[in-house]
Amino acid sequence: MGRVRIGDVAEKAGVSRTTVSFVLNDTGSVGAETRQRVLGVIRELGYEPSAMARGMRTRRTRTAGVLVPDLFGPYFFSLFAGVEEALAREGYVCFLGNAEEDGAREDRYLRSLLGWRVDGLILAPLVGVGRTLLEPLVQDELPLVFVDRGPEVLGLAPDAYPSVCTACSEAAREATAHLLAMSTGPVALVSPEMPSGPIWLRRQGYLEAVRAAGQAPVEAIAAGDSRALGQALAGRLLDEARRPAAIFAATNPCGLGAYLALRERGLRCPEDVRLVVFDDADWAEVAGVSAVRTDPYRIGMTAATAWLRLLEGQSLAEERVTIPARLVRRNSS
Repeated sequence: MGRVRIGDVAEKAGVSRTTVSFVLNDTGSVGAETRQRVLGVIRELGYEPSAMARGMRTRRTRTAGVLVPDLFGPYFFSLFAGVEEALAREGYVCFLGNAEEDGAREDRYLRSLLGWRVDGLILAPLVGVGRTLLEPLVQDELPLVFVDRGPEVLGLAPDAYPSVCTACSEAAREATAHLLAMSTGPVALVSPEMPSGPIWLRRQGYLEAVRAAGQAPVEAIAAGDSRALGQALAGRLLDEARRPAAIFAATNPCGLGAYLALRERGLRCPEDVRLVVFDDADWAEVAGVSAVRTDPYRIGMTAATAWLRLLEGQSLAEERVTIPARLVRRNSS
């Protein structure tokens, strides 16, 4: 058997990694019965805490590593601004890594951030790139909060680490239900193909809504996420003999592509086809396109606040926090 990790202890004891960390460091609010159960599992498994992580924790640098998949889009730019604001108030400095949707680049940033001896990580990992390096790189007791997507995107248990995410499924379900209520024909989904994470959850919300309405799903899905992809997928739907009455685009780039595909064909919103996109943007407001508005700044602030609590050995009110999104109705729906 390989080295026993904190996740092994947490799983066998039936608690979160955070609880095990509190027991190890004699911090946080852990009941006596739970503490004894965790200590018993530690002895049984022969768990030895990471010396590197303990050294990092006792030699504070007042820095946090923040890693996002794409900083140049407005969503993660705003999310990082929220993280930075919350940490700056407490005298912390952020080291930022932009993976640019590249797994090898993400791994290099992780190595560098840990090499700089940051006090912990706030991480929005890439989805579906088949990596195995991230988990060994994240040391056992290093404070870590997932942001925008939970640890399940890496094949870990949903409660393996704290996370702060948008309530994607609920918002997508609301948006699809709105289109169904306003339409007399099928509501189609235009979306990138993702095995897990926020986009996958949006698809689940769409499927729940159409099935609850007694309709069959109509989906146009392919790998990638771009205006060109949305334009091609929506165009394929619009050119069918029975075109959909409405389109729900699961991402903003796909939504812009769908809007352009409608314009190319001289189709009007909402008279010919209704349209809602997930993630609001300036172009949607100017064009009068209905959109699901998320709050990435609040997500970043919430994640950073949770991370600071972990760093100080404090308990979290919730291990998994979901931030609501709201449907902004405009002319297109």
